[in-house]
Amino acid sequence: MKLSDNLYAYIWQGAGNNSNSYLIAGEVLTLIDPGMVLDELGEDCLSHLLQGLEQDGFKADDIDLIINTHTHPDHCLANQPLLQRSQAKLAYHRAEQQDMERIFHMFMGKGPDFEADFYLTEGELELGVKNKIKLQVFHTPGHSQGSISLYWPEAKALITGDAVFASSVGRVDLPGGSLSQLKESIESLSELDVEYLLPGHMDLLKGRDKVQRNYRYIRQIFF
Repeated sequence: MKLSDNLYAYIWQGAGNNSNSYLIAGEVLTLIDPGMVLDELGEDCLSHLLQGLEQDGFKADDIDLIINTHTHPDHCLANQPLLQRSQAKLAYHRAEQQDMERIFHMFMGKGPDFEADFYLTEGELELGVKNKIKLQVFHTPGHSQGSISLYWPEAKALITGDAVFASSVGRVDLPGGSLSQLKESIESLSELDVEYLLPGHMDLLKGRDKVQRNYRYIRQIFF
């Protein structure tokens, strides 16, 4: 689903647990959070994503960069099959290494089958050379120690991973979770000028007023 120039959303519509995915279609074709291959109900999450990409005119083979907002299995189990199909590089925050192995064993009974080509740090991330897309990387711990959010000022789009959802926030009961850190992260995100709030699960929010109302609701209910 096209949201604006070079920005696409693939919102998970199945019954099982799988993350939303987002595509930035600039000079560097960048996929954020490819999600699961199959969810716990046997739904074919990866095929659903690939069909969505093809409908918008993209092929998995052409992906240049995969970014994980964090490395919980529901956001990144499709990393490896997509990396095998493409020449893509993989990136996430270094702090994810702290708990990734433990969480994978908790949910999958085995460790991850991928590793980062490079680590993301807070600050500007430039995609491309001639026609650069400049993203802001925010380290937003709370759901996990290495959770990041990506802000695209030109599109006024914020990809939050599992920090903040529509009317909810990410869980903090897994290794590396912290409610106090999550609150600080969400407060910092709430200061950004956002027209598209693009969460890791559930529906996206469009419109600055809706986004700000969502932050006010979250402060009242959760903090």
